[in-house]
Amino acid sequence: MRLFLLWLVCVTGLVSQPTALQAELLASNLVTVASSCPSRLQPVVLTGQQLPALTGLPVPRLMLYRWSGTDMQPVVFQIDRRDEDDRYLFSADTDKQQADFDANDELVFIFSDAGQRLPSQSEEYRSGRFIELGIQNPGLQEQHWIYVSLSDSIVKPSGKKYISYYPDADSITTDLYRLGFSRQSPFLVDSFNWWDAPAKQWSLDLLDTMKIRHNGKLLGLIDFKRTQDDYSSRLTAIKRGPVRVIRRTENRVRVFLGLKTPVLMIDYVLAADGFVMDTTVDIPFSMGMFFSQIETLTTVDWKKQPGLTSMLVSNTQLSGDLQIDGTMTKQKQAFNKISDTGFKITSPSGVMQVSLDIPEDFPIKAFLYLRDVLNEPDPPETVEGQFGNVGFRTTGWEHIDSRVHHLRFTVCLYSKHS
Repeated sequence: MRLFLLWLVCVTGLVSQPTALQAELLASNLVTVASSCPSRLQPVVLTGQQLPALTGLPVPRLMLYRWSGTDMQPVVFQIDRRDEDDRYLFSADTDKQQADFDANDELVFIFSDAGQRLPSQSEEYRSGRFIELGIQNPGLQEQHWIYVSLSDSIVKPSGKKYISYYPDADSITTDLYRLGFSRQSPFLVDSFNWWDAPAKQWSLDLLDTMKIRHNGKLLGLIDFKRTQDDYSSRLTAIKRGPVRVIRRTENRVRVFLGLKTPVLMIDYVLAADGFVMDTTVDIPFSMGMFFSQIETLTTVDWKKQPGLTSMLVSNTQLSGDLQIDGTMTKQKQAFNKISDTGFKITSPSGVMQVSLDIPEDFPIKAFLYLRDVLNEPDPPETVEGQFGNVGFRTTGWEHIDSRVHHLRFTVCLYSKHS
C-alpha cells in the first residue's frame, strides 16, 4: 500500500532536481547537498518542508536504509526539531518519541552512510515500501542513495555513533577532534585538540581562549566596553544524538550597574566534521535607542606550542598566506581591512575553514580580524600575549530591530591525517 509521495521542493541549503518517478518505488528524487565545506562526514539535513510526505507519520517508526550491493542495511540517523523562530527544541519542549513528523523537523544522517542505488529488478525495489533519495555532493563529485521506509513497530536507529558528549567535562569527542567548553562561561570554547590517527593520540591543546568584546557608546555619551567577563552564562539543554549534539546556553550581558540585556541564546550544533555556533538575537527593543557605534570582536587566541609556528591564516582576497609567529606585518594589518565572512587556518594537524553567516535582513557588517603580537597581553588570556588572535569584527549592531535573527559561525574541520 502506498503510504505517501515525496514532492520535490527547493529551499535554502538544498537544491533539488527531478528524476523520473519510479513505478515500483513510492517516489524517487535527487537532492544536491549545498555546503561551503564538503566532507564525506558531512551531515545531510533534510527538513520537514522538503519532506511533506512524512508529515503526520510516527517518528519512532521511521527507518533509513542503504543498499550495500547485496542487501538493505539500516543507517544511523536522528530527528531534530525547530520552532517557528528557527530555534531548536529539546526534550523539555517536545518528546519526539511520542510525536509525529512535521514541517519543523530535520532528518539528519551522514553523507558517507548513503550507499549504492537499488537495482530496479530487485525485490526491495518492487516492494513499494521505499522512498528513494539520490544525494549529490558536488564538492566531492560523488552521488549516493538513501532509502526511507516505515517500520511496522517502534525501532531505534542502529549504526555508528559519530559524536560523543561527556557531561562531566562538558566536552565533545569525534574521530577528528576534541572540543571543551569553559566552566565559568559555558558559551565559550576553551580547548581544542586534533586526533592524530597515525600516532593514536590527541594533539596538545591548541587553544588559549575564545574571546568576545563589545565596544560602543551608551546614550551617545558614555564609552561602553564589555568582555566575556561581563556575561552571565549557564548551560540549559543538551540534545545527544548519534549524528549531532546540540548544546544550548542562555546568556546575559551586564550593560550598566545592575542592568543586563535580555537572554541571548547560543546553540552549538556539533558534528563529526565541525560545528556551528548559532546565536539567536531576540532583543525586544531597538538597540539604537540606547547604544551607538557598537563594534563586536569574536575571536580565538591560540597557544604558542611547538610546531604551531607553522600555522597559516589565509583569505581569498589575500595574495598569500599569513604565518602566525607573534609579530604583526603590513600584510597582517591589511587582513584587518578586509570586509569578508570567511578565512582558513592551516596547521600541521589539520585545516579549519571558518565562515560567518549573516542573514540579509540583519544589518551588521563583518570584517576580518587578526592580532599577532606575543608581548601584548589582552586579558583574560591564560597565556600572556596574543598569538594569532583571529576572528571577526562586526559593526552596525545599533541598527538591529526587535525581530528574531540568527547569526551563525561555522567551523569545518579537515584532518591532515585522514
